[in-house]
Amino acid sequence: MKSNPSYKINSPLFIFLSILVQLIAVPIVYGFFESIASISSDSGFGLDFHFLQFSVVNYTILFSVIIVTSVQETTKSELLASVMNVVWILFIWDETNDAMRNRPYEYILFMLCISLTIPIRILFRKRFHSSKPD
Repeated sequence: MKSNPSYKINSPLFIFLSILVQLIAVPIVYGFFESIASISSDSGFGLDFHFLQFSVVNYTILFSVIIVTSVQETTKSELLASVMNVVWILFIWDETNDAMRNRPYEYILFMLCISLTIPIRILFRKRFHSSKPD
């Protein structure tokens, strides 16, 4: 039985692409679901990406994804990376939940999107990571 070879990426390129995929996934998934909600509502079609307009949240997401992916690649510990990922998601939730109560649908959608960085990171690693040295 012939195995299906998959494309594997070495560490420096893998870290960059993993970070990029995680960061791009947040606005894409958020925009997809918000566009569905706007089409089905009477207010018409319009994406405002409300939660992505806060620079503190954006910087937190950016630096957290970079740090978590780098730590995971350095320590080779999926558990440590996942715990760190959950901690920064809980930090964002703790810092933004009071201010965002007036937009519960968008807030739940936003938290879902940043939570998706965990399975995206894990799946990307399983699919494309190469353990070969450079």
